[in-house]
Amino acid sequence: MSIPLRVLIVEDSEDDAAMLLRELKRGGYAVEYERVQTEAAMEESLDTRSWDIILSDYSMPEFSAPAALRVLQRKEIDLPFIIISGTVGEDAAVDSMRSGAHDFFAKNHLTRLIPALKRELQEADDRRQHRGVQHELRALYNAVSYLFNADSLLKLSQQIVQAVVTEFVKADCGLMLVDKDRRQIRRVARAGKQQIVTDAPIFLDGAGIVPEAIRTEKIVYAPDVAVHANYVPNEYDTRSELAIPLQTQKGVLGVLDLQSVRSNAFSELDLRILKAFAERAAAVIESMQLYEEINHHAAELESRVALRTAELQRAKDNVEILLNNSSDAILVIHADGIIYQTNPAFSQLFGIPYEVSGQSIHKLMEPNQLPMVDVALRQVSAESRSQRIDFLAYRGDGSTFMAEAALAHVAEFEGQQNLIICSVRDVTLRRQAEEDLRNALEKEKELNELKSRFISMTSHEFRTPLTTISTASWILRQHIDKLNETERNKRFDRIQQAITQMTQLMDEILTLGKATAGRLKCEPAPLNLDAFCRELVDELRVTTHTIAYITQGNCNEALMDEKLLRHILPNLITNAIKYSPEKSEVRFELTCDTVNATFRVTDQGIGIPPKDQEHIFESFHRAQNVGRITGTGLGLAIAKRAVDAHNGHITFESREGIGTTFIVVLPLNSPLPLTKPN
Repeated sequence: MSIPLRVLIVEDSEDDAAMLLRELKRGGYAVEYERVQTEAAMEESLDTRSWDIILSDYSMPEFSAPAALRVLQRKEIDLPFIIISGTVGEDAAVDSMRSGAHDFFAKNHLTRLIPALKRELQEADDRRQHRGVQHELRALYNAVSYLFNADSLLKLSQQIVQAVVTEFVKADCGLMLVDKDRRQIRRVARAGKQQIVTDAPIFLDGAGIVPEAIRTEKIVYAPDVAVHANYVPNEYDTRSELAIPLQTQKGVLGVLDLQSVRSNAFSELDLRILKAFAERAAAVIESMQLYEEINHHAAELESRVALRTAELQRAKDNVEILLNNSSDAILVIHADGIIYQTNPAFSQLFGIPYEVSGQSIHKLMEPNQLPMVDVALRQVSAESRSQRIDFLAYRGDGSTFMAEAALAHVAEFEGQQNLIICSVRDVTLRRQAEEDLRNALEKEKELNELKSRFISMTSHEFRTPLTTISTASWILRQHIDKLNETERNKRFDRIQQAITQMTQLMDEILTLGKATAGRLKCEPAPLNLDAFCRELVDELRVTTHTIAYITQGNCNEALMDEKLLRHILPNLITNAIKYSPEKSEVRFELTCDTVNATFRVTDQGIGIPPKDQEHIFESFHRAQNVGRITGTGLGLAIAKRAVDAHNGHITFESREGIGTTFIVVLPLNSPLPLTKPN
């Protein structure tokens, strides 16, 4: 199927023009053309007819391609202009292209005509579309510029319809808004030559193009109202009507109603521009409605604000009275701990100036307590849950006191939101009294337990030697004349052993009493620690057990209390012997470095059950697996206190049924604190 093409041929030769037409026909075009060969003829043709392209010879008796190009440019008509000439130099071709010709080739190269024609027609169409878009954007910009200088909905509405009429003089325009409460459409503004005015109500569910556009939320266009089913006739000469919804995300606010006395008054381009304008107008109308709604409530809010302000002032005055007369330090703080306000009692308690607003409460307390305080602040602020905390507080002079703080959430204070009221008081004396009372009660409980254990132990441990003394003395009294000297000495030895046992028990009880009362003092003196330990091992080698003494390091020079050492080491070694099988080995190791002496006593005995290990240093406590092995439960308690008096420490490792190792670490120069060796 041939493509219609309107061609203006600038050519003095009919034969050459016919040659061009044949080439165009072969290219698939149905050509409508006119041939001109003068400037006047070309101007008349451009003024009276519309053309798709101009094909021009370069040189003619009365005309030329450059002159024809100037005519086209003077008319400001955008048409493809192709020069097809006989013999023309390269310089002339270049000049023509620079002057505005779109292509240039010789008549003996007409094979280039169709491709060049198609290319230039496409480019011309692209330029027309570009100009259309530019026109569309310019019209939209001009219309939208009216939307930004109104201070009321009525003025804005009038500016909107006036903008439409200014850009589209062929139409009258009205703006209507939806009244949802009354289920009606309210006329707000109108502009145009016809000045359509009517008081007839328009209902949302009624007939007409405007209600239809609102209900369907779509553009309704009647190019000829006479044949539109939903058009409601009026007394005006309306021939076409266009209703464009003013739509936002919340729904349809109203309609732009355009009417014209001409049929088919609105093109596709008009529809696009008006639709884009309506979208922007709807957004501005929505903002203006919100603005007027706010203004509508302003007067009512003013009275409420005035009343509320008076109430807040009274509340503020009451709060100020409470703050200034409270004996507790009061701080009003933000959720992040920044101080907003304090009272005079705060300055008195902390000894710092009354005005500390803007500073952090972190400066008032020990750094290690900050996480606990921050957690409390977050709970009060986020959950509105009151909190009570204790912390060590700093005064301005650097002294400290024990503080108790009550925290409560305040939604608003002096216009500030989300604050916290903090009431602080010095509870140092109260806490000290509570601590003293707890210590006294604990001491009394401990003494009662010790008394019970003491009575139980003494009733058992004293009864055995007393029975021995009583029995031996009775035999001597009744049968002394019948006993030889050996038998009498045997009885006397038993009495002496019983007395020694009771004396040793009394010494342990007295030593424990002194330690419990804090009167067990360390009185260090120069001591050859290695020689002391060797002597101690010799004293204890009266049993069937083997005591293996091992020493390491220089242990000849020490400054320790020998008396306290005899409360430590003999107890550990005799316990190792007592609670391990006969003829087994007890290891006694002494290691010295530059600052400390370490004693290790290891046995292969019954061990200490796990549930007894945490109580092993308590007075009168004995492990449950000791069976019939005698003991008072005082040895390790005394040893522990003697170690403490030396500023040392004692630990142990034990497995039941395998054995126990006690480790004692003492400073070589007591009573210096225990330190790590260099």
